[in-house]
Amino acid sequence: MAQGNVSIYGIMDAAVSAVSTGQGGGSMKRLDSGVGPGSRLGFRGVEDLGGGLAGQFVLESGIAVDTGTSIPGGLAFGRQSWVGLKSENWTVSLGRQYSPMDDAVAFSSVNALYYWGSPLSMGFGSDAASHATPASGGFQSTDRISNSLAASRSVGNLTLKGIFVFNDEASSRTGRFLGLGGVYVDGPLRLDVAFNTWRQYASEINNPSSPDTERNWFVGGSYNFGSIKLNAGYYYFSPSSANKSLATASNFGTKAAWIGAKVPFGSSAISGQVMRADYKNLPGVEDGRATTVSLAYEYFLSKRTTLYCSMGSVENNATSAQKLFGGGASVVPANRGSNASAASLGMTLKF
Repeated sequence: MAQGNVSIYGIMDAAVSAVSTGQGGGSMKRLDSGVGPGSRLGFRGVEDLGGGLAGQFVLESGIAVDTGTSIPGGLAFGRQSWVGLKSENWTVSLGRQYSPMDDAVAFSSVNALYYWGSPLSMGFGSDAASHATPASGGFQSTDRISNSLAASRSVGNLTLKGIFVFNDEASSRTGRFLGLGGVYVDGPLRLDVAFNTWRQYASEINNPSSPDTERNWFVGGSYNFGSIKLNAGYYYFSPSSANKSLATASNFGTKAAWIGAKVPFGSSAISGQVMRADYKNLPGVEDGRATTVSLAYEYFLSKRTTLYCSMGSVENNATSAQKLFGGGASVVPANRGSNASAASLGMTLKF
């Protein structure tokens, strides 16, 4: 008989934080969930079908440890929900799943999108559909992609990835999405590239019958010298201004670049990263600019339990309002031109 198994896994993360929303705002102490990795509960199953083929599924629910609520957006399995097939060197899956760009950005970040100052601040998880509701097809695109068909193929050190969506369910034309990615790994070297193109989501435009095309792309990588690991990334987002009611807050394009390093020593590690992001505004309005700084210290009590200190800040110019993100927690600047900062002491336990 075919052999199968189902495993339960998860992460619990919580931290005590001191945050500031900058000029025009204030400061406060609070309990945060997801300064480090986003807390989650997941179910993973694999069934051996014989001949090197296996069926697999993942159901993963996000949890706000501070309140016990489901995140993102109250969805029961909003982090991942998919089923598929795999062999030794290829996979095919259907459902709500991560885009190739999410993997590329995460592996090119100093702490895989964890801790204050994460590249999530630049907005690639909401750039395509910032007004989408949790129940809509564009929710968190171009990070997690709902209603998607994904596939991968590995040849030697190279893995090619693709993801496709027919539409966002609000119209037969809106939200049609294609994402491609490539990963090259050779010992300590990892290189990632990713590209997405899609038709505007219905939640973003006034005329869903004629959606325009939008795109983003990313290139990044890392190199592990043993005593230090270096990483870098560059992100570009090219939206369309067609079919939209334009305002001062409208984003006409994003460019973001970062560089970071992580140094392990004993049962600890220290890491830092600096990111610069530029946002194209309406003609006649100064372009937005934000500089994000991240610093983290980790102490590993075991392979599964980590204590950490995380600090981060975003310095916005007069026309920028970039948020400060951790793995899921965020600090929203009080106004355009306000800076955001945070410092946290926290704990992560993986199971």
